[in-house]
Amino acid sequence: RPEHLRFAAAGEPGIDASDLVIEPLGADTLVHVEIEGARHVARVAPELAPAVGDAVKVRLDPRRVHFFDDASGEALC
Repeated sequence: RPEHLRFAAAGEPGIDASDLVIEPLGADTLVHVEIEGARHVARVAPELAPAVGDAVKVRLDPRRVHFFDDASGEALC
């Protein structure tokens, strides 16, 4: 879910991503990023959104990650 993807602070580990679109929505900002060719969306507070073109790293909360079987679509955990 977009609210579970966050941006790593400077020096913090994360997954390299490039931002494609920044969509301000008032209380939230949607940041569309590309990670290894796949597009994802992060929902962040406006003050936490990167600037267009910034190199960013994203982090996932392991408690919020869900895995699915590619063939069946069934949840693995």
